[in-house]
Amino acid sequence: MLTPPPHPRPPLKTLADPTLVVFTLGSEAEARRKQLLGPAHYDLERTLFASELQRLLACGEEAGYRLAVAAPRPTAAGHHHVERVGQPSGSFGRRLAGSIALACPDPTAPWVVVGLDCPELGEGLLRRTRNLLRSDPADRRVVLGPSRDGGLYLIAANRPLAALLQQASWGHRRTAQSLRRLLLDAGLEIVELPLLGDLDCSGDLWRWLSKPTGHASPSAGPGSTALRRAIRRRLARPPAAAVAERVSAAPTRSPVGSRAPPN
Repeated sequence: MLTPPPHPRPPLKTLADPTLVVFTLGSEAEARRKQLLGPAHYDLERTLFASELQRLLACGEEAGYRLAVAAPRPTAAGHHHVERVGQPSGSFGRRLAGSIALACPDPTAPWVVVGLDCPELGEGLLRRTRNLLRSDPADRRVVLGPSRDGGLYLIAANRPLAALLQQASWGHRRTAQSLRRLLLDAGLEIVELPLLGDLDCSGDLWRWLSKPTGHASPSAGPGSTALRRAIRRRLARPPAAAVAERVSAAPTRSPVGSRAPPN
């Protein structure tokens, strides 16, 4: 009896290293804009975003990415081999699309764009994203990382998406839905990563703080645990269980433009 051949797997593309683009206003501007901790703790919040930048770059480096930071002003990027590019003027979508083009000018090269406000994103998901792009021989796949507030913490593709990014509706709870519709209308395939939380308002911060430090996600990296402890000490907050009870009472200010992956 003849055994049918196994179902062939899709071929893996031979690609240059994808570029991880961290799209940010810079740690100082992020802290001033979001004010997750309030004006009295601006220095700690600035440290939070600066540490997130270093953590993301380290995760990207370990996952085999080229590294780029797109910011309006020069941003400290530690010892990493990082390309620094600016951001064009205009709407959020125009700034985002233009920054990706500056960081990754080869239209055939893969790219991944993230922001500084998702401490749950780590090396594991970046590796998974890279593999998803590599196993897309037709260049029709777009990887999306949806956040719990209806926005996105990651976008990735093997092709330019400038026109679609500029058409999407950024800054509200239908951002992910808007981009999904545009991608599907363009005949592209969407693959979604797990739903993660981000840091867009004070309530998000307290939810992050409420996670027991001893059970942090391995992909979150060691910096997240140390930062949670530092913030708790500075704010003289009780242990995680008590903080969790206060989540519903925390302010839920939502700054303009916060429903996008990169800020």
